[in-house]
This record gives sequence, C-alpha cells and structure tokens, in this order.
Amino acid sequence: MWAVAFGPRGSLGRPSRLSAPGARADYAASAVAPSGAAIVVWFRHRGPRWRLEAATRDPGAAGFGAPQPLSAYVRRPCCTSVSVAIGARGDAAATWTSTVRPGGSSGR
Repeated sequence: MWAVAFGPRGSLGRPSRLSAPGARADYAASAVAPSGAAIVVWFRHRGPRWRLEAATRDPGAAGFGAPQPLSAYVRRPCCTSVSVAIGARGDAAATWTSTVRPGGSSGR
C-alpha cells in the first residue's frame, strides 16, 4: 500500500510505503484534515485471514508513521463497511463491520 501527497497546484510529493513490503493489502478508507493530518486504512491479508491496519500522518509531517493494527487477524468474510475520520490535531477514529457481526472501533 502506497500513498502520495498532492501540493496546492497538483505537484506530487514523494510516495510513502504504508504496508509492509510484499504484504497483500487492499485499500479500505482514508481521511485528510485541513491541517494536513491524514489516515489511511487497509485490509492486510495473511492467507485466508485478514485484519485492518492504519497509518497516520501528523499535521506538517512529510510522511506517514508505521502501520498499526486496528483489529486481530480473523477468518471470516471481509468487511462490508469501513469509515475513518481525523481531526486537525491528528486524533483519528475508524469503524468497521463485517458481513458476520460488528468488528469494532479504534481511536488513536
């Protein structure tokens, strides 16, 4: 999973690797605050199991921090709904549900 920032006139920033090299990952959701704080959430797959991971960028930071797990690895159908939000200071929240039962939520 990679992310890249865009400047005010469309100039591209330097790409940042978010997930571990070689990891199978699928984009789930992202949010950016006016301060520049950002969060990206993705599914990380390990065989038939998956978990949600996220990386955040603090306001004014050039890149994202290390990925953090938001859930344990589970063996069930993948999420049907993932939502994230981030505040100006970088406080973030994520919610998700699977096709089986609610998955939970996590704050930073």
